Amino acid sequence: SIWNSPRTMIDQFAETFSGGFGPNQWVENPANSNWSYYTGAGNPAPCAQFSWTPTVTNYEHYLTSNHVISGVYAPVQMLKYDITLSNFGTSTVENLAVELFDGSAWVQLANHDNSGGNIPWTTFEVDISTYTDSDFQLRFKAWGPNSYNINQWWLDNIYVYSTEGSGYNPCVLG
Repeated sequence: SIWNSPRTMIDQFAETFSGGFGPNQWVENPANSNWSYYTGAGNPAPCAQFSWTPTVTNYEHYLTSNHVISGVYAPVQMLKYDITLSNFGTSTVENLAVELFDGSAWVQLANHDNSGGNIPWTTFEVDISTYTDSDFQLRFKAWGPNSYNINQWWLDNIYVYSTEGSGYNPCVLG
């Protein structure tokens, strides 16, 4: 018989926005951006919201984790988050990018857009194992030519976790 060790998963960062932007010290840029803490939606509520109003053009509005997340040298490190889009129109392509600061530059991990209309609540996972041996930050960038063409992006349940990956590997800590 063969004994397989239990699978291990370590949460390195967790954000459900249950305490607003305060506990993980999210920073809006610009300071008067269209990002806000919103109790009327979520997966479940509350969540972070990027709203169309006030209308902004040729914009880049950021919601950045002030918290530096430490890599733990794990074989697999993942970013998991939920988004939804309530769309208004597709005459311009409005975007929500997911980015990671690796200590020297912001790297785009994913980009979502309104070209297909509404997006229901969807959970996305991105392999960020490349950054398992370094400290990093996360940010969400709402950007595009005219925010009037969306109603809002909603963002919730942001997690960074590490595992030992597939196959036998008894050490999640590298």
